[in-house]
Amino acid sequence: RFEYMLSTLAKVVQHPLYDERICIMYDVGCKVGPAVQNTPCLQVINDAPIAVGIFHITGHTPDCQVKYHPRLMIGYGLKDGEWLERLWSYLNGFV
Repeated sequence: RFEYMLSTLAKVVQHPLYDERICIMYDVGCKVGPAVQNTPCLQVINDAPIAVGIFHITGHTPDCQVKYHPRLMIGYGLKDGEWLERLWSYLNGFV
């Protein structure tokens, strides 16, 4: 279900510049957490914090918002997790 995300994370943890201080942000981060924990090659990041991007968090339940909002978690600072949406918005003008 999250094959692309899990395979990307597997590549990240194999990279020589990988740092154990990784913070994960994904549109459905609340669903990815269990998938990460059940993927043997990602055991090294089982405890990594996972957040949901600012734009997408508003569509989640209140319980999810409290648990996965990046503004309420340590390590995310002011990152909003929506850089790809801004890129798509910019590129839309070329279509």
